[in-house]
Amino acid sequence: MFLYLSYKHIIINNKRVHAPYLAAIRYILRGMNHGTFISILFFLFNISTAFSQTTKTAKTGNWSNAGTWTPSGVPASNDSIIIPAGIKLTVDVTDTAAAITFLGDKVLKPDTLTINTTKILTITNSINVKQYKEDTSSTVNITGLGTLITDNLYCGTSGLIPTTAATSITLNLSITNISISRFFKIYNQDYGGGVASVPTVNVKTPCNLTTTSIELIQTGSGNGGSRLITFLTETGTTINLSGDSIPIFINSEVTLKTGKVVFTINTASTINFNGNQRQVIPVTISNTGTGGTTNTIPINYGNIKINNPAGASLGEAVTSTNVT
Repeated sequence: MFLYLSYKHIIINNKRVHAPYLAAIRYILRGMNHGTFISILFFLFNISTAFSQTTKTAKTGNWSNAGTWTPSGVPASNDSIIIPAGIKLTVDVTDTAAAITFLGDKVLKPDTLTINTTKILTITNSINVKQYKEDTSSTVNITGLGTLITDNLYCGTSGLIPTTAATSITLNLSITNISISRFFKIYNQDYGGGVASVPTVNVKTPCNLTTTSIELIQTGSGNGGSRLITFLTETGTTINLSGDSIPIFINSEVTLKTGKVVFTINTASTINFNGNQRQVIPVTISNTGTGGTTNTIPINYGNIKINNPAGASLGEAVTSTNVT
């Protein structure tokens, strides 16, 4: 730890303490014995470190390589990560960061995050999949034989952004394990007239996805028109719904037209209801928002597993290849 004291400035760990705090710190330090003084120094050092969050921008390369990052250096646990369009980032160590924002281009410059075998990447806040810029589409691939843990996963953005063209946001999940402890939200920003962000989430083999719920969100003035929210699973994938009593639902501000949400579970994939409260196994997806739907949105399951000690309930008959 580096400490510099002067009448006008206090610098801790190469960071200047701002003026509003100087008077209070000088008062605390005045007349202090040696032991207390050292304790205060460590306290100030910890405060300085806690608030030294950095935004790191990735280049193609290994996570553990300092040269992969701008500014240079492997991210700290409280750093936020930006992955620009076209980057292929490989997690070759077990590590932690605060947040990741993907800005992938759909055709020319998709983003790819690969987590190697036995490696674990923990994101303590959120992973955000967004458009590269206005009026462009975005594709992001999260893959590898490792594990990704995050508080939240957002595909799309919660508020409207300026756009004048039909675009799309595609998230491909083929990583072996991904665990979302709070929210998995998929946003469609619909302006009407065919102008929307059109999110698609593809859960691909061999992905094992754990989340409390899956929320499909429609924002804006449009009502779906020709634009869709799409969620698809492939053969051999598993989705563990570990939280909410109603784990799959729509939150739309407007009435959605027929067929404008597609939620398809492959007949050779598995849905595991393993929450800690009684869960409803939805046969159709209902809208919990202020809008409505002009028809029901059905779910046809592959394999259903119920590992919930509180049990699960059905509103009507379920179409499934297997229930255990």
